[in-house]
Amino acid sequence: MIKRIISLLKKNTEFILYAFFGVITALISFSVFYLCNMLFGNDFYLLNNTVAWFCAVTFACFTNKFFVFKSESLEPKVIIREIVVFYSSRIMTLAIEEIGLWVLVEGLNMKQLCFVIFTFEITGHLISKGIVGIISVTINYLFSKFITFAKKSKNTDS
Repeated sequence: MIKRIISLLKKNTEFILYAFFGVITALISFSVFYLCNMLFGNDFYLLNNTVAWFCAVTFACFTNKFFVFKSESLEPKVIIREIVVFYSSRIMTLAIEEIGLWVLVEGLNMKQLCFVIFTFEITGHLISKGIVGIISVTINYLFSKFITFAKKSKNTDS
């Protein structure tokens, strides 16, 4: 039984690490979003989301490179390519988040929701961010795995 668990963990290490760092990335995103909403107000939720996105993506870029997908190259050309592709793919999910936030907050009027849990005010803006965050995480994983940090197959015939 223990050997099976260890085998499963080894097989799924990449996904487990992605999930672990993804949770930290999500915490960064939600914390910055929450802080920005407190500082600048909920009316600026799209700008606040962009600031949160930038902080979270910067953290995710380096943790995904070195810990999750183990892209060990420190060659400047490779690093620049990975960063450009990483941010480019994340810009697409930023657009999805921004549109999703707007639809949920304005279109479905979730801005009216508000309640308090342990002194934290949970607003419709924060709930909306959680909903669009789930979609973003899924898309981001697929982009990172299959495009940004994809392992190049080694052609032995060359």
